[in-house]
Amino acid sequence: MSTAFQHIVQALHLDPGHERAQKLRKRVKEVEKLKEEGNASDESLHLSPHSFKAIRTRARINLNIEKDDAAIDDFKSAIREASAEDGATDADVRALKQELKKAEVALKRSKTKDYYKIMGVHKECTEVEIEKAYGKESLKHRPDKLVGN
Repeated sequence: MSTAFQHIVQALHLDPGHERAQKLRKRVKEVEKLKEEGNASDESLHLSPHSFKAIRTRARINLNIEKDDAAIDDFKSAIREASAEDGATDADVRALKQELKKAEVALKRSKTKDYYKIMGVHKECTEVEIEKAYGKESLKHRPDKLVGN
């Protein structure tokens, strides 16, 4: 078990109703699962480099860790392999095409400015946290308070 997960479990032991800690625990579990799937996917691709299922798994992992370009390439490769493979059905190919579209949308979204990231807050933050972060950022960029003037 990772140290991050242990710290979250300790925090939840002290305050079981803490929502942010619960969300963080869920996210850490997802990351651990992705790591395990990634290791299995790499082993599968090493044994069978043309397996569309292994390529699809790697594409999903890349999508979850926000490597959208790699995910799109892997989904396209998985579609090619599934089309050529006898064991793949039309439903498999359709599902891969849907996932490819989702990856393309994620890539497009990643190209736009993420104001939450700029201000250093999470997307689940409260209005008070946004106001506080905005105040801090505005103080950094005040022309009369800039360092070097």
